[in-house]
Amino acid sequence: LSLSLSLSLPLSRVMLPPARGSKQGSGAASTAARRWWNRKKTWHRYMSECDVVSCILLGVGVLQLVFLHLEFRGGVPKGEFDSLKCSSSSCSQQIPKIIHQTYKTDQVPPNWASTPKAWQSVHPDWKYMFWTDERNRDLIDKHYHWFLGTYDSYPYGIQRSDAARYFILHKYGGVYADLDIQPLRPVSEILGDAVLVLPQTPNFGLTNAFMASVNGSSFMEHVIKALPDHANKWYQIVRHWHIMTSAGPTFLWAQYSKWGGDKSRSVVVPAAYW
Repeated sequence: LSLSLSLSLPLSRVMLPPARGSKQGSGAASTAARRWWNRKKTWHRYMSECDVVSCILLGVGVLQLVFLHLEFRGGVPKGEFDSLKCSSSSCSQQIPKIIHQTYKTDQVPPNWASTPKAWQSVHPDWKYMFWTDERNRDLIDKHYHWFLGTYDSYPYGIQRSDAARYFILHKYGGVYADLDIQPLRPVSEILGDAVLVLPQTPNFGLTNAFMASVNGSSFMEHVIKALPDHANKWYQIVRHWHIMTSAGPTFLWAQYSKWGGDKSRSVVVPAAYW
């Protein structure tokens, strides 16, 4: 839910009091005062005509931000990327050379059709695995059957897509990337010798559009075990918040903040680097 409210008042101009006996100065001051008063009346009229739905949505948005803060209490992870991506001078890559991408079917839309080939051409010695909705569900059913009920109960397909990528990385390890992300250089440059790589979003917090981990990652295990408890929270009233906080980026960010595991071999990539 994104609501914005702006009020424009003539605060950039400072009207000096007119000189004593100056009619021109007095007229300019009174004109400015009338303009300010008219804008103030317009603002009050707008507020009085605010429809009920907008006011309710505004209230819901504020309340949900408060509840999310109380629930997650996470600050954006920070760190010097250049010094953290390698723990030693050898800097041997630990994350498997596997690229994962997913879509509903094998028929990728035209605007993303070049993405799989782009990843493969930049990483010729890497394995490429493409996941459809059917393959994602088969993975859950075969290797994580305990989660299948929650997986099938998600009301939105994007929730299943978000959840599946955590299980894929836990099972196989490697790099996951959304189809709207294409590599300009080999991804190894930002993996270093870390066992977990999570990027910051240009907006706020972490994103699950691009992630990397070793297989059997203790963090990914923490994430997939937390999914059932966040599938249906009482504050997930609005569709967008339901998706973001049940399995999406906000959920991932919260779990990284809560995770009590060893973060010495994990790297948070600043948005500017990727």
